[in-house]
Amino acid sequence: MTRAIAILSAIGPAALLIFWRLFPQYDPIWDVPILHFYVVTFFTFAAAVVAIFTGRTLSPQSPPRHRLLATAFALMGGLFFIHGITTPAAIIHQFNPGISWAAWLTMFSGGLVFTVASLDRPEKPFSLKRLRVVHMGLLLFYGLFAAVVAFVPEWLSAIDRVAAPYHQIFANIAAIGLWLWALVVLYNTWRETGDRLDGVMVLISAWMALATFSLFLFPLWSLGWWMYHFLLMAGAALAVFNLVVEYEQLKHFRLLDYSGALGLLVTALLALVASHLISQNAQDSILNEIQARSEALSRNLALEIGAELPPLANG
Repeated sequence: MTRAIAILSAIGPAALLIFWRLFPQYDPIWDVPILHFYVVTFFTFAAAVVAIFTGRTLSPQSPPRHRLLATAFALMGGLFFIHGITTPAAIIHQFNPGISWAAWLTMFSGGLVFTVASLDRPEKPFSLKRLRVVHMGLLLFYGLFAAVVAFVPEWLSAIDRVAAPYHQIFANIAAIGLWLWALVVLYNTWRETGDRLDGVMVLISAWMALATFSLFLFPLWSLGWWMYHFLLMAGAALAVFNLVVEYEQLKHFRLLDYSGALGLLVTALLALVASHLISQNAQDSILNEIQARSEALSRNLALEIGAELPPLANG
């Protein structure tokens, strides 16, 4: 039953994407940047926080590929967080090329981490020393990319002018290849181990391959394009849920970790709600001011025109 649901959860999105690709007239545009900002920002931040706190509590005896599952969504959540906060007309009002770079780097980097995770085989485990090197490299990459997006986004624009669209095409094709490679290798690992988390990684690999197609092949704001957001969040939720189950089974309860993660999530949620209320209040104030000034201008203009018109003669 569980296997059938997993297969259907991959076939369903694939069928929708094929249908929308063949019949684009049934793939409507849903242009809601503010919703995009709030949904993407909070859920990806939540996925990153929970993945980080859960991943660090897995025991050293946990297979490195399972620890890399947490790493993958910590990195993908962090990159997609950048994608969310660079949404035009949300926090910033000018276009930042980081929004597109963060989207396809999310899929590429996740596929790369899953491919590295697939190298951890039961008969040939991935060494903890190499795992630490991978973590340090990914942390350095994320820090550099976030700094470029925040302080020198013109560097990304310069690369776009020189390499577009070939660098993005290469990144998306490479991402699809990485996810499919991880899918095949992890499937063989799951057949050997029968481990639940290995099966989860197989399903997530299939979802993320479909998500990359969604990002790559569909126009901005179409439902086909929104599909990759849904698949990414579903993958994050599935990964985090199963990591938490593993976490509880290992009996590594740490109140400080739970409190810290919950505190960060609540803080992020309150910050987003506050920013929405502030921006909404500012927008309402501006609109009311414009309306008041327009009405005053209309009245003054009507009085001036009325004073200059000659009186109408009677009869």
